[in-house]
Amino acid sequence: LDQLRLHRQSLEALAGNEPRASASLDRVVAAIAIRLRDEGLSEQMWSDPAWVNLADIGELWDWLSANDQVRDNVLAMLHRGLSPMEWRRMWELGAALPKEAFRAWLAGHPSCPSEVMAALALDDNPRVRIALANNAKAPEALRLGAFDSLMAQEGTARQLVAEDPKTPARVMEALALCADVSVRRAVAANPATPSMCLDALARDEDVEVRSSVARSQAASSATLEILSGDRQPEVRREEAKRPKTLPDSLDALSKDHDEEVRWLVAGNPGVRPAALKVLAEDPEDNVRRHVAANPSASLAVLESLSKDSDYWVLGAI
Repeated sequence: LDQLRLHRQSLEALAGNEPRASASLDRVVAAIAIRLRDEGLSEQMWSDPAWVNLADIGELWDWLSANDQVRDNVLAMLHRGLSPMEWRRMWELGAALPKEAFRAWLAGHPSCPSEVMAALALDDNPRVRIALANNAKAPEALRLGAFDSLMAQEGTARQLVAEDPKTPARVMEALALCADVSVRRAVAANPATPSMCLDALARDEDVEVRSSVARSQAASSATLEILSGDRQPEVRREEAKRPKTLPDSLDALSKDHDEEVRWLVAGNPGVRPAALKVLAEDPEDNVRRHVAANPSASLAVLESLSKDSDYWVLGAI
């Protein structure tokens, strides 16, 4: 601690000369690291003896990027041990590191200084800007600006935004209308996509988009009703196997001309007893097998299937 105080006094004397203060910052970080080690914060943390001989602040960030279990503890200690100027300088140097994943972590961290957030909002990597846009502690103007820049960038950037569960509803609504089918697919597959967007995507020309909507737990009953009459069996199959598909939709799908749709309905625990009774007489063996294995099948249905000629139907009973 005495060593740390000496470094702090030195830094205070150099407060008007930032480059020299920055050079001294490395020694302060090393001193705080020794302090943390002596306090026994984590024995595993000090498995690398080079930690206490840091020569460059970039090594600190690089070390933190690989040790996420103790990262927040170290930052908390550094925050208490550094002046505001030193703290900001440390983040500025971290934001200049080449490791994109770590810059994204910096951009999404609530302790990131606003000046550094402003720089990261212009980062070339879309993942960094997405992290900033989703940082609740970032100024609103920076967050909206990051989303706007991502929306203006075609290809991967938009797709990454569409995949992110934290993307605001207004942005998802715009992405649901994107001409790029890969973006619309990402919106449809995102578990946080609003039901309003899913309703529009249920009418999409792309079958994969509609299939993803059918799988979504956020899809409304009105959306699922649309999909139960979809022209492509792949979409109807997705809805037929959903545990929460409405009984009315399952009734309609139980009469589907596609065999796989019918046996998926037959195995759905939410199907009505009346529909199971009809499916128990289906000409396709696989449909009857799924009826026999359905825990919702009534005793009467199982008794009728006990006379079935198919060995696997009998085995399922």
